[in-house]
Amino acid sequence: MSPLPETATGLHVETRGGPFTREFTIRFNAPPDDLDSWLNSSPGTSNLKPVVNGRSRVYNVEPGNGAMHAEVTVDDDTNLVVIHTYWS
Repeated sequence: MSPLPETATGLHVETRGGPFTREFTIRFNAPPDDLDSWLNSSPGTSNLKPVVNGRSRVYNVEPGNGAMHAEVTVDDDTNLVVIHTYWS
């Protein structure tokens, strides 16, 4: 993913796991136009069509660097982005 938008607020990073597994969840908010620009310029999401679930868009990102799962969820009601990835 590209660096977060400069307008990102409420950044929260959560890390879980131990020596053999690791999980990261990143949350932030940003204005809708900035989120769309960020998604369109990010190598992980720029060529993906999201799965739409109500007012949320889920981008199933191709995991890299040994990750087993990576996804980006955008809530279009609250402009909240959740990035979730894990290794095992």
